[in-house]
Amino acid sequence: MNLQAYGVAFVEQAQGLPIKELESRAMLEQIVKRYADYLQTDSMAISASLFIKRYAVLTAAACVDYYELQQGKSNWLDAAYFDTATFTLQISEGEKLTQMNCWKKYLLQEHLANIVDILAVDYKINRRILWENIAVRINAALEKNSTSYEQERLEEIVEELSRPIAGLTNPIRDYIHVNKAVRKTCCRYYQLEKKEEGMPYCLVCPLKK
Repeated sequence: MNLQAYGVAFVEQAQGLPIKELESRAMLEQIVKRYADYLQTDSMAISASLFIKRYAVLTAAACVDYYELQQGKSNWLDAAYFDTATFTLQISEGEKLTQMNCWKKYLLQEHLANIVDILAVDYKINRRILWENIAVRINAALEKNSTSYEQERLEEIVEELSRPIAGLTNPIRDYIHVNKAVRKTCCRYYQLEKKEEGMPYCLVCPLKK
């Protein structure tokens, strides 16, 4: 298993917070403030929106790569710690991993849904924006692997990820796709004062001229 490209690393001794603790409102508030410092912004709403994009790389995008493309079975999510200094995930090398039953139910319907609900309420962000932030990271993972896997397989994954979960509407259904397209909502990256050089908007921004 190699998920370093997504910010998930096996280390001698994992440090940080078990990812379940990010579902705590008080803990999430601290993380959003720390991420705002990293982004050099005074807006907690911008920080919260861009944090979920970052966190989606570590979780949703990495899960699609590992569970759907590599067809892995190990439940590394339960063993993952969130490093609040680097905004990455760490897993102890000696950790005995159980088998994952349904990553989509756990990650989308439970873990990320709880985080999205807190961010939406506390920072007055439309849930559609937050879920599309997650979806675009999944889309990026699929696009990155488009030359390594058959188009048919990628389309199957999109179809699977668009299906209802446990009878409930899938919140990323309207935003996930194989081929790059302009997104429907804005993540507010363009409002940052400090941006990557030559990148005034995110790559799929609907406001980009």
